[in-house]
Amino acid sequence: MTNFENLYLQLLDEKFNNGIKQGISEGKSQGIAQVVKEMIKGKVKDEQIMKYTHISKKQLEKIKLQVG
Repeated sequence: MTNFENLYLQLLDEKFNNGIKQGISEGKSQGIAQVVKEMIKGKVKDEQIMKYTHISKKQLEKIKLQVG
């Protein structure tokens, strides 16, 4: 294999792995947001939501706007 082919395969592998990592991260964030929405609907106190989901007050307020 030439150096160009090796470099090309390495770049493809890195791009693929970064895409997977990004997808996992986005999925995790969406899952946490869904749990937070259910906690808001269940009248769980803000402090408890932030404690158990590890989100910031700013993130919580943003999600609250989505819930209405």
